[in-house]
Amino acid sequence: MTGYCYSIIIIFAIGIATIVILSLISYNDFNMTEYLYWLNKYEQNKKNTDEKEKSDKK
Repeated sequence: MTGYCYSIIIIFAIGIATIVILSLISYNDFNMTEYLYWLNKYEQNKKNTDEKEKSDKK
């Protein structure tokens, strides 16, 4: 009986995990360009501030 219960729980957990992963993947595909754009902007800002700090130290 316990093995049967565990197998049901495991199958249920795998099903939920699959649904969550698929929804995350589709959500990421939807927001990926926006995220990459933001990341690019963030990197540029970081470089600019680093250069400013270096020039300020000099």
